[in-house]
Amino acid sequence: MPRPGSSPTRQAGREASSPSPRSLAPDNTDPNRRAPEDDTYEMLPLVENDAHGNSLPSPSPPVIENGSETAHDVERGSRNSLEKTDDATATFRTREHFAIATVLTDFIAFLVPLALLVFVVVVGTLDGKEVEKTSLEGWQNAVAVLSTLFPISFALVVGRFVAELARWKLESGTSIGLLEQLIGSRTVGSTVQTIWQLRAVNVLGAGLLIIWTFSPLGAQAILRMLRPDLTVQSEAAMVTHFDIQGPSQFAELDTTSPSGLATAGEFIGYLSTLYTTIVSTPGSFKSDTMDLWGNVKIPFLEDENNKDWVNVSSETEHKQWSSLAGIPLRHDLIGNKTFSIESGYIRLRCSEFASCHGTSCMTTMTSDYLSTTTSSRINLLEHPNGTWHGYNNKDSRSNATSDASAAWGFALNRFVYPLWFNASVTELRNQFDIGAVDDVQRYLNSPIVFKNEQGVEAGPTNLLLKMSFSSNRYILPDFLQTVCNVTQEYVESRISCLRPVTQSSQHSCRVAAQRPSRERHAPEQISHLSFPGTFNYFSQEMPLATMREKNGRADLSMQYLVDPTFKQMSEGGSILFIPPVSLGDIDQSQLGLRFSQLLNTYLLLSQVGRQISSSSAGREADREAAFERNVTVAADATALVEVYRVPKVWMSLGILSCVVMLVAGALGVVLVHVTQSPEILGYVSTIVRNSKLVEVPPNTGWLDGPELTRMIKDKRVRYGVTSQIANGEELGVSEEECAVVSREEGPVVGIGYEEKTERIKSVMVRTRA
Repeated sequence: MPRPGSSPTRQAGREASSPSPRSLAPDNTDPNRRAPEDDTYEMLPLVENDAHGNSLPSPSPPVIENGSETAHDVERGSRNSLEKTDDATATFRTREHFAIATVLTDFIAFLVPLALLVFVVVVGTLDGKEVEKTSLEGWQNAVAVLSTLFPISFALVVGRFVAELARWKLESGTSIGLLEQLIGSRTVGSTVQTIWQLRAVNVLGAGLLIIWTFSPLGAQAILRMLRPDLTVQSEAAMVTHFDIQGPSQFAELDTTSPSGLATAGEFIGYLSTLYTTIVSTPGSFKSDTMDLWGNVKIPFLEDENNKDWVNVSSETEHKQWSSLAGIPLRHDLIGNKTFSIESGYIRLRCSEFASCHGTSCMTTMTSDYLSTTTSSRINLLEHPNGTWHGYNNKDSRSNATSDASAAWGFALNRFVYPLWFNASVTELRNQFDIGAVDDVQRYLNSPIVFKNEQGVEAGPTNLLLKMSFSSNRYILPDFLQTVCNVTQEYVESRISCLRPVTQSSQHSCRVAAQRPSRERHAPEQISHLSFPGTFNYFSQEMPLATMREKNGRADLSMQYLVDPTFKQMSEGGSILFIPPVSLGDIDQSQLGLRFSQLLNTYLLLSQVGRQISSSSAGREADREAAFERNVTVAADATALVEVYRVPKVWMSLGILSCVVMLVAGALGVVLVHVTQSPEILGYVSTIVRNSKLVEVPPNTGWLDGPELTRMIKDKRVRYGVTSQIANGEELGVSEEECAVVSREEGPVVGIGYEEKTERIKSVMVRTRA
């Protein structure tokens, strides 16, 4: 029936364009052509098998007579929903679950998360281990690479799981909204976008969002979970130091033979050079914690009444060192070390000055009985008590020239009885276990021979110091003298040595704390000066060590008593300029302290000798050097070691992220093998799979999306106006009728072949016209 208002021409066109029932019949001449579908969709016949696996014939399809179907045929068709045609046979297709590509993908989906999990766990075991340079670079490169690959791997594994979950839900039956939410949640960003677009604020959306947050968090966890760090590592070590409780080498000099005299002269000359060098150093060296050769210096104990450890300030500017020379140490360069050593020093406490012009007020001292021979020692003790034994500052030595004199000198009034330093007597005492030291020869002529003695009463020992001041040797000088009490004090010092910056440098050592020694020692009235053989060289050679008297000017020792920094000498512009010293330049409060430093310096140099400059602390080249007299003590060695640090938070987050990916990969593998339907979600081929406007090859219903896409990838399609509908009749889309009809009924849009589908924009332009 023609539509009212329509022209005959338009009606004829519609009739010509309307398909007839015959035109909808399948064309068997082209096996690759699928018949267009009208109201009846293609039904695929099901091939059934009997108990023996033989194929059974499918029921016959309903017969259409004269364009109609009987009720019996409809009922039979409802019981048999699948049909079989003569030109093609379609069957249920069994998925190839164990194809190479599928198995390979399954392995990747499972092994990649497992490998990442193992890597995170192995990195966690590195926590606290020492770093090796080569291994550190390797681990850092691995962390950098895997932190980049983690989000990619996470997207592949979890994305596959989400897609397989959607396919399984589609096969099981579910809502379109859930499918859309799953398919749209295959990345972090798309998950957020899908939740917003679908307004899907639900448990599924929250779960997907939580799962996908592990992608960036896992990458950051791997990137941040390993870092190098410095830590203090402690271990036991041994330190060897020179034993300064032994005697001075003066006690071992033999002057009874020409060769002995030559050896003694050589040693005294070398000792004078060392003494002059160390006394004349600038103030910065004198205030340093170590001497010129890297030996640690021991300060005077500040609080003698405190029996506990007293911390020693690291400020060295005003520190009072017991000696300008330090104690040689020998140890390796591994780490920082802390250890304790026993040492002692001579301490002078001087009375007020006595001064006069000329020699009228000077106390007499004698050197007649100071000698290295045993007979002279006995004669020394036979001298009346109170005699000052020493060399006058203007006396000449027998082996020196007439001008070999000094502007100062000192004497002692008490000495040790000769039997105490007689080797045969001491060895005899050892046989009766009378508490002497073990090594007799090692400690003769030193206070340590009295270490284990009981009831020894030693009277106070005093030292007489005399100095003369004159600007001209031909003018009668001014004289000054003072009496000082001599004590030998023993301290325990805790030494701290810092690791050197380079292998060629030395440790930086200093005394960190001190306390009075808790070991048994000789009475403090007995010092190294109490042995005549030692004091003979002290009194004779020490005043002459820096220079002979010239024009009555003071030597370096007297200059040190005035100003240890030698500021006045440095202002003179030359070391050869030695300014005169007057009586008023001497600070009475500092005289005992400064002269104690000079005595201890000369004593320590005479004990160590050449070893003071050849076995400095910690030097790599001198590590194997041995001291003639040494003591080995235990030390706590600490070193700043570079170790791996694995923060627990990042490691836990990395493990959790890998576990999430591993579970997703395992579930994805399971879903792949339990789902029978093809992969059609998320592919473009899905929109034309059952389209009436785009022909696809027959028997493709069980093909996966990628497989179907490969078959029809060359077909060109367009989303646009496919037809016009008016009163339920399909119309053409000719330009003459489009504008009128579209205004009355509107276009039908969809996906069709490109050449048969009108552009939406073109139709809209014509409609407006």
